[in-house]
Amino acid sequence: MSTRNLRMGPLSAILVAALLVATSDVSGAHELGARVDLPSKFERFVVPAGSVRVLEYYSLGQLDGPGGVVRLRVARVSAAGQTIALIALEVRVSGPSAARATHTGFIDSDDLDSLIRALGEMDRMLKKRYLLSSAETAEAEFSAGSVRVGTVLTNRPGDRDRLYIVAGNPSRATATLDPRDLPKVRALVSTALEKIGDLAAGKTGDR
Repeated sequence: MSTRNLRMGPLSAILVAALLVATSDVSGAHELGARVDLPSKFERFVVPAGSVRVLEYYSLGQLDGPGGVVRLRVARVSAAGQTIALIALEVRVSGPSAARATHTGFIDSDDLDSLIRALGEMDRMLKKRYLLSSAETAEAEFSAGSVRVGTVLTNRPGDRDRLYIVAGNPSRATATLDPRDLPKVRALVSTALEKIGDLAAGKTGDR
């Protein structure tokens, strides 16, 4: 197995080209060994003793796919009466069946530009079938906070390309989507950045 790190701002999109003997299930394809993602700064926000924690949410939309549902919101946390606040993208993932739990992850606002660049690179890879001239399967993954977003491109007979989004730490939920939804994900993240800009400017608007 060969692994390359593609530097994108403060974080990375990881491209893996490998011959895989696992099944075509996406959960086997994107788990590259045991790992526990570091929580986002948003999730580590500590309210001073005796203060009230205030959480605000602003809905962005959702993505429905053959392997689950992904709901996105902008989240803002602060302590009542304090000027310091943290803002993040909340990613809520429900698996493909009603019996599977829903898990939530967060990406800090200062990591969203890197996510947009990574999504653009994944979309270009998908269109060019990057590295699949010799590899059986190629995977690209972006990880930040308690969220992972990635694509799996495959030449295996009977298998299909897919986009996956994983949320939660340490327990996780995974949704698989049509890789053609990559531009939709990118558009929602761009909308999140616009909303974050409005919040920073003191414009709250509708929740």
